[in-house]
Amino acid sequence: MSATRFIVCLLSITFTILALPASLVVVGDPFQVLHRNWFGQNGYLNSDRFQNAGLIKRLIADQPERHDSIVLGTSMSQNFDIQQLSEEMNWKGPVKLTIAGGRAREIAVIATDALRSGSIKHVLWEIYSGYELKDPFALHPEAPLPLYMYSENSIDLWRYLFNQDIVDKAVKTIFRRNDRKFRDIKNLYRWEQPEAFQAFSSPANIEQLNRKMAAAPPLSPRSAGNDYYLNIDKNLIPIIKAHQDVEFNLYFPPTSYYGLTLTTPAKFWTRMNTRKYLLERVSIFPNVHVFAFDLYDDFGAKAANYKDLSHYSPAVSKAIVRYIAQGKFEIRANEWDGYVATLLLKLQQFRQNTLQGQKQTVSRSLN
Repeated sequence: MSATRFIVCLLSITFTILALPASLVVVGDPFQVLHRNWFGQNGYLNSDRFQNAGLIKRLIADQPERHDSIVLGTSMSQNFDIQQLSEEMNWKGPVKLTIAGGRAREIAVIATDALRSGSIKHVLWEIYSGYELKDPFALHPEAPLPLYMYSENSIDLWRYLFNQDIVDKAVKTIFRRNDRKFRDIKNLYRWEQPEAFQAFSSPANIEQLNRKMAAAPPLSPRSAGNDYYLNIDKNLIPIIKAHQDVEFNLYFPPTSYYGLTLTTPAKFWTRMNTRKYLLERVSIFPNVHVFAFDLYDDFGAKAANYKDLSHYSPAVSKAIVRYIAQGKFEIRANEWDGYVATLLLKLQQFRQNTLQGQKQTVSRSLN
């Protein structure tokens, strides 16, 4: 064999080896980023960081006439009912683009990609504790969003073609080994964990939470907090400013009263300061509405509504949508100081009543 033929053969073999993984992804395309599923699986995979890119391309970009709304946020927004959003908010084909543990930068990247189509007219956007962090470019440390999948430049998708995990999922899709992992759009990302809710509100756990609350310093009327506003300035305001024809419904998710009373004063006031700053920044935009639910006792004061200090039940998610649709619990910048003062009183009463009730229970058991 001549040297030339040897080199050609070697290059051909090398190209084939390199092209095989990409070919499998092109054919299998587990997250439907390149095309719709070719193998009869109905629905989508539950890996939100990758699947959201496919939802944007296959639903929002390909079918703009059927989808005019999106939901953005973390796992706290994953139990929203798509059908309820359609009916009560009068939205058309809402698409849930939430990511568990998502950072503000990651949510902004997804929002930018989804809004690029021009068909989205309504957004429900969760504003959680990640907006209080210092670094506006931070990604999740263990499961960062694959930014290349949300890039406007399609050339960046070469990394999707050669990602080993994607190749494995593509093979399973082709040979239909992951059929049971596909979910319909209504149930995608939803989580139901009744045992976790029962455990959190169990007498043993409540007793433990009460001990922690008794040992924690009470929240003061005013304390120093960190003024980290860059996540608002970099990952929220520019998107709202660029899409003033879109209705943005921002909401602060309700934290359990145990979670708030166990928060350090510095973190509590960092949160309050950040939210006040947000309200001031968005006050100039008539297309923005902000909702806050921490004053509603039926949410935060009831431990049975939570599976931990912050994650609330699907029933609470339904109530949030209902109240937003009715325009209840909307908050404005000039109302925020009074809101916080009322919240502090409620938390003080919750702490006193809970600990007093515990003392009375202990007293009765000793007698």
